[in-house]
Amino acid sequence: MVKDFTPYSDLWLTTRTFKERHLAWTEGAWEDLDPEELDQTFDHCVKTINKAARYFKDRDFPKI
Repeated sequence: MVKDFTPYSDLWLTTRTFKERHLAWTEGAWEDLDPEELDQTFDHCVKTINKAARYFKDRDFPKI
């Protein structure tokens, strides 16, 4: 059961993380930006979302 829920959890948590960090990146002070953190977070989010998309596509779920 945990294995089946993991893609949903990963997608939800990654979306939340990206939304929170995106707000800080776009509306926060320029000097507070940490380029390494931004790059790592963005790359992690993209990889996780792509993995979830493949999971749903391989199981013929409707497009998300």
